[in-house]
Amino acid sequence: MAIPRQQLLLAQREAAYGTDPGGLVGGDAMLVVDDLSLETSHESAEILPVDSFLDGLGHVPGSISAKCSFSVPLRGSGTAGTQPEIDPLLAACGFRRVDVVGPPASNTYRLGSVFNATPATGYVSNTLTLQDGVHQHQIQGAYGTFGITADPNTYAKIAFQMTGLYERPTDVATFTSPTFDATRPQPCRGLTLTLHGTVGGPLLRLASFSFDLNREVHTVPSMASSFGIAALELGRCAPTATAVVQEQTLAGKDWFAALEAGTLSTLSLVIGSVAGNICTITDPGVNGGIQVRTLSRTTGPGGVVSLELGFSFRRSSGNDSLSIAFT
Repeated sequence: MAIPRQQLLLAQREAAYGTDPGGLVGGDAMLVVDDLSLETSHESAEILPVDSFLDGLGHVPGSISAKCSFSVPLRGSGTAGTQPEIDPLLAACGFRRVDVVGPPASNTYRLGSVFNATPATGYVSNTLTLQDGVHQHQIQGAYGTFGITADPNTYAKIAFQMTGLYERPTDVATFTSPTFDATRPQPCRGLTLTLHGTVGGPLLRLASFSFDLNREVHTVPSMASSFGIAALELGRCAPTATAVVQEQTLAGKDWFAALEAGTLSTLSLVIGSVAGNICTITDPGVNGGIQVRTLSRTTGPGGVVSLELGFSFRRSSGNDSLSIAFT
């Protein structure tokens, strides 16, 4: 018998697309929080007879893929310069990794445009393994997208949605002994932040922040494949963010003018302050940045009048509309 709270998810980079790298170890485990779901996405074609009967003839099975959704804490490895636990997942969402020895040592994730198993060069697919003490499910050739949520009442989380090649599960009664990063996620208070060029403080009381990568995942159908899908491939991404801020005077920050003019400005959100567990989300600045796209007046947390702001991201020189650094 399997129960929702007793499951284990492991993720591995694939050196060759759709090929199981094998050799699962505890360090491949992801600390999943809140929920973990696995969906078998099945296409089928209904037989629609034109005859003297009004009931149908059923369906003919079509292509099958697998989708896995889960959330993980946004946190570092505990050691500056050592990539975080979610390294393979970020790679499968289209990020390349640039390592800096330092000081300070860091691992910075920037958008990539090509498949390449070398971290600094391009993105790479994942093999995901889900164990529940009864079955082991495996998803090869997995790509995906994610969203980030943060507010002062909890810790920042990343919600991943991964899609890959379907394989039949196997009976496996034992779990791989997991080895999780020892660091705890940091609270979302006392943060150093800049939103659209305005520094957090009296002029910017940020009540909540959410981000969506909006990465496309394309299916490559094939009649030669056992389940009708030869591969999946990453497509473009159009990052967006939503922020809720307390309504302030126009002299302090004129969000309406920013919306009217489509002004580009900077984003920097630093979560954590202890080396090894600092995550910084930024845009490129220069010719890129974030832009106010929507603005609505609302009642925010605590019952105060607030503004809900929607942002889009613009690249500067390409593949640089978003950066996530761990230091």
